[in-house]
Amino acid sequence: MRKVLAAAFVPVSVAVLVAVLAACTWVWVDRGSADEDGDRTAAAAATGREAAGLFFSLDPTDVDAGIDQLLAISTGTFATDYAAQRDTLTEQVESKGLTVTATVPAGGVALEHVTDTVAQVLVAVDTSTALRDGSTELDNYRVRVRLALVDDRWRVSGVEQVG
Repeated sequence: MRKVLAAAFVPVSVAVLVAVLAACTWVWVDRGSADEDGDRTAAAAATGREAAGLFFSLDPTDVDAGIDQLLAISTGTFATDYAAQRDTLTEQVESKGLTVTATVPAGGVALEHVTDTVAQVLVAVDTSTALRDGSTELDNYRVRVRLALVDDRWRVSGVEQVG
């Protein structure tokens, strides 16, 4: 009986060792992909937050700088359309003397959808608009920022007001 147990011990031990190594490898590989997913979703949320802030922030002393910042993180038809509106937007902001400061409150970003190539981020934006007469208007906006992964970086491919 001892010979049978001894003869079976080595193959069983090898089989158990292989199973443990396979399980460890699977957990390690799966954790690595979870880390990548977490990094990708965090980057999408951060880009959505940045885009919403830039979209709503306007400074009459340097409108072009704000437009350029948003265009730098944009792509596709959104970038083309936004760039085409530069002159109109600049004229309106400068002529009205509006200074709009946008902030995204804590908890104001929610990842709505993400894949390997696209994402949608819902962002709450609070704005404070300083008018020429010295008064201030406060507003709240909710926007969906659409993103596309371009050269391993999230780029804005659309912004739409949702509430």
